[in-house]
Amino acid sequence: MISLVNNNDKTQLLNWLVSSNPQNKIHGLVGLYFIEKNGQKLSQEEKDKMKEAQNSHDIVDCCMGCAFGLKKDIMDLTTRRMLHMYYHWYLNCGWVGAFRTTKN
Repeated sequence: MISLVNNNDKTQLLNWLVSSNPQNKIHGLVGLYFIEKNGQKLSQEEKDKMKEAQNSHDIVDCCMGCAFGLKKDIMDLTTRRMLHMYYHWYLNCGWVGAFRTTKN
């Protein structure tokens, strides 16, 4: 996902966002959120799709620093506070610009 964000690959993130796979859906949502926070514009249609995914009760496997996996629904994992926390992690861990590809 970080590679897609840093290369502004909205197409792949949007494909993930509308996927029936909940893991892909949450990665698409978080990735598009990062792209927007990085200053890229999203269309109203893209924002609407994000909101629809954010309101999903699909269950995803997640890790919160524990030794075993947790199962939570997307709605709980994508509150405003959680998205801000994920983005803060992205900035502070040095992921901005990582995995960027150069196109000739």
